[in-house]
Amino acid sequence: MVSLLEPDSELYNTGIVDMFHRHPKMYVIRPQFFLPMITLLRNAAMNALKYKAELAPVKAQDVTVKKLTRRNPTMATKFEALKDQEPSDTE
Repeated sequence: MVSLLEPDSELYNTGIVDMFHRHPKMYVIRPQFFLPMITLLRNAAMNALKYKAELAPVKAQDVTVKKLTRRNPTMATKFEALKDQEPSDTE
């Protein structure tokens, strides 16, 4: 929110004021701080896009334990051996 209200308020005259305690995702700024605020938001969005682009190839690989062990006879026998063990071994 860009505001000219309360012109003598030291709180609002210092720059960008976080208002999360009242309204989520809200900042109060003076008109002279509007462009720096837009620049901060733009830079944050660009960084988020960069991280999403870096994660996309990793997600596309779909490497999971389930996919690595599915239809694998060696792993099937190992899991069967684990199932056959009694929980009484821990007593």
